[in-house]
Order: sequence, then C-alpha cells, then structure tokens
Amino acid sequence: MNINKNLIEKLVNSKSVILNYWQMNNLSTQALTIHKINPSFFIKHFGVRILNYYIDICKGEREVGNCPEVIVMIDFFKTKKLPLEDIFLICNGFKNSLMKFLFETNQADFESVSSALSIFELNFYGIIKKYIIIVCNDRSYCDYYLDIDSVDIKHHCNSNIDKEEINNVEIDEYDLIDLNDIEEDINSIASKITFEHFNISLIKELGVKLESYGTIICKYHQYLEFGKALKELGYFMIMNYQKESISKNLDNLSFLIECFINDLILWKNETVSNNDLAKEHLIKSLISNTKQIICVIEDVSDENSIELY
Repeated sequence: MNINKNLIEKLVNSKSVILNYWQMNNLSTQALTIHKINPSFFIKHFGVRILNYYIDICKGEREVGNCPEVIVMIDFFKTKKLPLEDIFLICNGFKNSLMKFLFETNQADFESVSSALSIFELNFYGIIKKYIIIVCNDRSYCDYYLDIDSVDIKHHCNSNIDKEEINNVEIDEYDLIDLNDIEEDINSIASKITFEHFNISLIKELGVKLESYGTIICKYHQYLEFGKALKELGYFMIMNYQKESISKNLDNLSFLIECFINDLILWKNETVSNNDLAKEHLIKSLISNTKQIICVIEDVSDENSIELY
C-alpha cells in the first residue's frame, strides 16, 4: 500500500480538520450519544490516538494490528456495552471523515482512495476481532476471530497474548495532562477541608474531581478495579456531602484525605516511571483508603472493611 509523501504531509498538518469532521459526523455522533458518550470526549481521548496510529501506518512507522491504543478504546466500548453495529457506525465515521478530507484537498485519485481504504479496512477488521476477543470471553481471553468470507466466528485458544497487550497499555499523554489538571484541583480543594476554611460543598466538589479521575483510570484495563474504587468514592461524596458526620469527624477525615491524595499523586508518578512493585502496593493502599474515607463519612467503625497495607 503506497501512500504518497504529499498526502501523508497533508494528513499530518490537517489532523484537527479530520478529527472535527469525525466529531461532526451524524451517524457516529448518534451512536456515541445514545450510549451517553460525549463526542468531543471520545475524539479527545480516542480519536486523536486512532488518527495518529493511522498516519504512522501510512508513514510505514507502524504495522497494522500493532496498536495498544485500539485495545484501550475497545475496552472503553466494552465498559459502555456498545453493540458491534454502533462500533461500526463510529469507525465508519472515521472513514467518511478521511474520504471527505481526500476529496476536499483534491487527493481523491483512485490509488490514494484505494490505499486509504485498504488501511482503514484492515484496521477495522482488527477492531472487530479484538472486540470479539474481549467481549465473547472476558475471563479467559480466548482468541475468537471473524472469518470474513464465511461470516463465521471461530474459536482458537490463545490465553496470554491479548491479555498481556491489554495489561501493558501505558497511560496516554493526553490522559496524563488531564490527570495532572485534576490533581491540581484536588489539592486546592483538599487544602480547604479544615475547621478554618471548611464548607460542606467542598466535599461534593472533591467527589466530582475524584469521579472524573476514576473515569480516566477506568479506561485502562490493568487499573480498572482502582478506577472503579475512585469513582465509587467520588459518587459517595457527591451523594453524602451534607451528612453531619463530616463536620463531626473533620480532623480524621481531612487527615485521611490528605494522605490519600499524596498517595494518589505518588501512584500516578510511579505509574509513569513504570515502577511495577510500587504501583501494585500503592493501588492496594489507595483502595483500602477509599473504604476508610467512606467509613468516616458514614460515621461507622467496621474493622473488617478496612485493610491496612
């Protein structure tokens, strides 16, 4: 598949245009919004990665099928329980955006269109295959593959490869930027949770930020349990920020929150530096701390629900 250098250069320089076409595509937008996925969120967190991957293939710098970014997107689709027909519409929106760009830039000769479509079709085949792998047998990660010619789903056990791919996906640079921004907000809010500055609305604000943080973390399969714990804590704070026990236990609560946030930031930094042992220990500690904070807000003492690491 030969993509001329002039077209590749135009693709690189027009990423925002193509992504905007994708975000404005009616069918893909409908498929996203029906599952309560904001199209701009999808483009920012997934569309950018997919387009960069596509361009890298055109450049010859990456191979079709070698894309951890796709696995992250597919795992997100699985979490949202998207059916294949909606995934088709979303991916087809990307193809239509590419075609629109080719025609508007007078690049729509047969060879360019054929090459662009061939790369898209191979990528789309890979997306369908990996989605079937994850959804059809989430626990064993057996290798289901789609036979296009016979329209038949076959089964072939391959229990390690795809699971390793999923668990080795690094946190995307755009997500790291968002996490850093949320951490700044969390630090600012947490510093005010004292007797001197306290306002009950701060608990709700902190809950909103923690839920947002957890939503990003949940996109990464290896941190899914941790992300869910963060979202649970955030939601609990949002729903219970008016409880009298918060003021009653403010000293203890502010101390726990301060320790929790320090560990959260430390975990993020260790994750970026790929310190696996530190990551594993900190996740256990952080999940335990979410339970402790919930117990303090509920004003209960349940030794069995608190594990110290």
